[in-house]
Amino acid sequence: TETKVHALQYLIIPLFRNSINRPSPDPAEPLLPEEMVDSIVRVLLDQRDESIRVFDESLSAQLLQFATELIRYVPNELVRHRKELIKFGWNHLKREDSIAKHHAFVNVARFFEAYPAPDKIILQVYVALLRACQPEGRVLVREALDVLTPALPKRLPHNPLDHKFPLWSRYTKKILVEEGHSMQHLVHIWQLIVRHESLFCRARASFVPQMVNGLQRIGLANNTTAENRRLAVDLAAMVILWDERRANREQRSFVEGGDHGGAGASAGSKRPRDNDQDGRGLKSAKASTNSAPGSEVQCVATEWKETNRDDREEEDDDFRPSRPLCEIIVNFIARVAFAPQDLQERVLIAERCFILLDQALNLWPDIPVKLSHLEKVLESSVPPKKPSLSPSTKSQENSPGTTSVPGQDRSSDATKPEAASTDKNNSRATAIQTALQICMVFITHQGISFVETNFPAIRAIIRPCFELEEPAKVSNFSDFLIRFSEVCPRFAESS
Repeated sequence: TETKVHALQYLIIPLFRNSINRPSPDPAEPLLPEEMVDSIVRVLLDQRDESIRVFDESLSAQLLQFATELIRYVPNELVRHRKELIKFGWNHLKREDSIAKHHAFVNVARFFEAYPAPDKIILQVYVALLRACQPEGRVLVREALDVLTPALPKRLPHNPLDHKFPLWSRYTKKILVEEGHSMQHLVHIWQLIVRHESLFCRARASFVPQMVNGLQRIGLANNTTAENRRLAVDLAAMVILWDERRANREQRSFVEGGDHGGAGASAGSKRPRDNDQDGRGLKSAKASTNSAPGSEVQCVATEWKETNRDDREEEDDDFRPSRPLCEIIVNFIARVAFAPQDLQERVLIAERCFILLDQALNLWPDIPVKLSHLEKVLESSVPPKKPSLSPSTKSQENSPGTTSVPGQDRSSDATKPEAASTDKNNSRATAIQTALQICMVFITHQGISFVETNFPAIRAIIRPCFELEEPAKVSNFSDFLIRFSEVCPRFAESS
């Protein structure tokens, strides 16, 4: 068995990949002759259930990888063997071995990408991948989802006359509701939506409320990870991007309506929607995990020809985040810029938050924001004051008779608090610079109204700038003062 595993891992699969990447001298000649394809399927892949159960896990994983590469690069040559291919991958999905099972997910996802299959089988695999959030096999599960998800609109065609949202997006929402208590499941599914945001944009009304209300839990909790914090910022950015698209569509519709006499009047029209809020046919689409497809997979995807009006409805959606949701997003971005403990990560997050705030305020210019948290942030980053020495202590230090322990490096002991103080100074300078930049964004968009609401916080930001040991580290202070005095001369004088 070990020899077979090594042969597949180091010889057969690399040779096949190299042959794919190398240009063929005769393009008309297939990469794999029909006889070779038949032999590969018969000897390696067309196995009985009993044989698969006794396969070593490593051997199963390598065979699945080889079958996946075949489906990915030579799908036309394997059309006649679709039954054997799906049976091979499906039987491995029922195994308890985690490695082989996760490789089987990738294999079956590639199969659905290349060939049509019954709706209930595709949905069953998709739901299983949504629930597979365990750390082991995470990379393979993500790969399988990234292969399968873009193929869902093609394999599960959606008619907006039947339901407002596609079936697969309703399943995604269903799993989010059922597993919303689990942070692992939330992160797993939100990451999928972020990676394929264009596919979920049309169904954003189902996701945005839960997404926005969970930003603080994901990105600002005390025990949150750097990965989860970046995900929370990605979610906020995605909601802003979706609403930018809506605003651009409305602008185009307004221009076209002015040119063609009210062509944009249909923007407010509502599409028919099923009474089944969880999705029509969710129960009937469930299939047993123990049932393996034993017959030839038939194409169930029927071509649906859309009219111009249907095309417009596919793209257009009048959903926009409510004002409370917009407030949550803007205030979250203003807070998360200070959340990372690592200085380098804080700088990276802050730079992105500046851009997101500018985009958000372009869309929602009158959203109120409260920066009262900045005072606590700046207080927590104040460097410790150096303790003053009494005259007796100074005389003891300067006395030549002061004893010291042999081998003790007194200079290294003195360096430690100095290094800690330097780090604290750098952290405070970064916090002040971030706060100034955030205030400049708000002042640019909201002017005097922002200053009137947040003047105590602004004053708490300005004062420490004169107390820094190295004021040059706050490079944007002068720009802030100029902008602040231009917009609010009365407040500038009082501060």
